[in-house]
Amino acid sequence: MKIYLIRHAKTNANILKCFSGSADIDITEDGKREIEEYKSEGVYPELNGMKVYTSGMKRTEQTLKLVYGDIEFEKIREFQEMNFGVFEGIKFKDIENMPIFMEFKYDKSGNTFCPNGESINSFSQRVWRGMNKIIDRGEDAVIFCHGGTMTAVMQKLFYDEEKFYFGWTPKNGKGYLLNFENNIVKYTLL
Repeated sequence: MKIYLIRHAKTNANILKCFSGSADIDITEDGKREIEEYKSEGVYPELNGMKVYTSGMKRTEQTLKLVYGDIEFEKIREFQEMNFGVFEGIKFKDIENMPIFMEFKYDKSGNTFCPNGESINSFSQRVWRGMNKIIDRGEDAVIFCHGGTMTAVMQKLFYDEEKFYFGWTPKNGKGYLLNFENNIVKYTLL
């Protein structure tokens, strides 16, 4: 079984380095151009009967439409980005030294919640409820999702690589191919 994880195209929040997890925002014109470039480079797979999923958020559906046009897909809400609570809409540089943010950022247990939002662990558990739906179906799939969503998947599957949690986040429009074969999972960066 093959599962492609594709991060949505660039948004203004990505450009400004703002937390925008639960905000339902559009992709930028620059993001659209990047997706077209990646398409011409052959980054995205031919569907050939693969199932297609999104998180249900605009930025994932807009990216899907750029890559594959108007096709059928299923929304799996568990793939939505992390809810950053009171940090939503704020630039990282404006809060990186605030004690309330530092408590969340440096919590290696993953149990500290963003005020009015999620913890890394609660977010990862939600993402994995969605991922297990796909894995249980046993079908090849393409999932248009978010950087944090991919991070949650990759961190659990490849925990032994000892990457910093957010070190798994690919560039906008890029992602991973997960190849499940004989109870072994391998990945390739798209």
